[in-house]
Amino acid sequence: MPDPVDGVSRADADEGVAGLADLLSVWQWEILNNEVTTKEALAYDGVKEYFREEFEDKGEVNVCKVGRLIAKYAGRVINGLRIVQSGVSHNAVTWKLENVS
Repeated sequence: MPDPVDGVSRADADEGVAGLADLLSVWQWEILNNEVTTKEALAYDGVKEYFREEFEDKGEVNVCKVGRLIAKYAGRVINGLRIVQSGVSHNAVTWKLENVS
């Protein structure tokens, strides 16, 4: 008999992936393939709004929370796109959108 808790974990993972697809779409539209720090990414209205909705029930949006979330999903390919760590600028990680299709 399948474990019902396993289904819940998968549903949570699917929700995260769906959210990531939204983020990648906004990122592609606003930031393009430019390298940006987390702080710089949050300067874009659509990206900022995405994270405002993402953290709605978890408190205020801040660079540390957003950076951890981006790092968690970095490298995951959705619709031929992924965010990857591209370097370091002024002691801050830089991120870049890659098209892998």
